[in-house]
Amino acid sequence: MYILGDHVLAVGSNKEKCARIEQSFHDEFPNSIFRIFACDLSSQAAIQHLTTEITTYLSNKNLNKIDCLINHAGSVMDHLQMTVDGIEYQFALNHLATIQLTENLLSYTEDGLVLFTGSTSHYKAKIHWLNLEFKKGFYRIFGSYRQSKLANAMMAKYYNHLWEGTDRRAYVIDPGLVKTNVGTKNMKGLPKLVWNIVKRKGDDPTVPVATYLYVIDNRPEGFYFRNKKAINYNKVADDLQACEKLYQISKTKIKF
Repeated sequence: MYILGDHVLAVGSNKEKCARIEQSFHDEFPNSIFRIFACDLSSQAAIQHLTTEITTYLSNKNLNKIDCLINHAGSVMDHLQMTVDGIEYQFALNHLATIQLTENLLSYTEDGLVLFTGSTSHYKAKIHWLNLEFKKGFYRIFGSYRQSKLANAMMAKYYNHLWEGTDRRAYVIDPGLVKTNVGTKNMKGLPKLVWNIVKRKGDDPTVPVATYLYVIDNRPEGFYFRNKKAINYNKVADDLQACEKLYQISKTKIKF
């Protein structure tokens, strides 16, 4: 739902597509305040540039806060692929990018929300401390993805620990199975075929959107949400020592 007067800032990976989406939005809502930035969120330099673009926009509009930052970008890779920073792609995009952007915009979210997008796959995940980027041995497509989604939950939990006593809060929104191309845009062959079959059983994207809006509007008790309800999550995220360890290791891999 778009509320007239809200400033909505979005991020996409393709510059031309971003321009088309922005124009389409303005055509539907002529009086809207909507801006979409193009950024490769797997690149740390690109994220730093994006941060400058966002903070410049806020300054030009005389805005000094972000009510809600949604860390939603993610991808599944069918083979080991490295980013321009030499980091395994899923670990970089699904996990590190969320920390970098959250930290970069921290001063704008003093009483705001930071939402991370979770996944049912995180229930079967663990942190591979000796092989965080799956560079050793056989590359496990979904092992890397599951770990990144568990990492999202751990970071949200750890941020809430760090922000205790403040008005800033983090949540994880688990969209469940949704009819999107997240599992096909970087896949080929059998993995792509399997995802195309599986996603047919998924919900329309408007279903998880309702949960995002519910959390934003209500700031409910709980931490991990699906279908507008707080649900159980992988209790690894309750291990604050492990969360802090992952946080500190992750920050060493980011060039702020």
